[in-house]
Amino acid sequence: IMKKKEESLPNTSVVQALKKSELFKEARGDVLEFLATYGNIIRFQKGDEVLKEGEEGDTMYIIIDGDYEVVRGGKSLALMSQGDFFGEVALISDKKRNASVICKSDGRVLEIDRMLFKMVLEKDWVLRDIVYKKFQERVVEELKGKGKVIQEEKMTLFENLKKLCGLS
Repeated sequence: IMKKKEESLPNTSVVQALKKSELFKEARGDVLEFLATYGNIIRFQKGDEVLKEGEEGDTMYIIIDGDYEVVRGGKSLALMSQGDFFGEVALISDKKRNASVICKSDGRVLEIDRMLFKMVLEKDWVLRDIVYKKFQERVVEELKGKGKVIQEEKMTLFENLKKLCGLS
């Protein structure tokens, strides 16, 4: 599903990070193992740019370890650590990355592409509902952060999310 892993890590370490994620903490054990097995583990060093604002993307990331900073237009927006996730807007749409993410300490992330994510949502319907709600919250917050909620953009993202979650 995903490309060859950049780094090997015991599934138990990845599953532990996934259980700390607000997105995956309710997921079944077999689903977490599936993600840990087929997701791509990538190591970053302090100062590395994980994502670059404005670039294309179709993957999201779950932090396994390390600290990361979200930056938009040169302004720091958030600090993230184990279990936090980012890149989900590009995962559900064809939009460019809306922020950069910089590694603040050596760390690793689990990269999940669109196909793997769709397979996971098909395996666990409870998780699908949780993901839909969390992504919906993030989309609304993202659009509010731009100063106004653009109805057409919001509807496009929601329609993409519904398709990904198998709800339309």
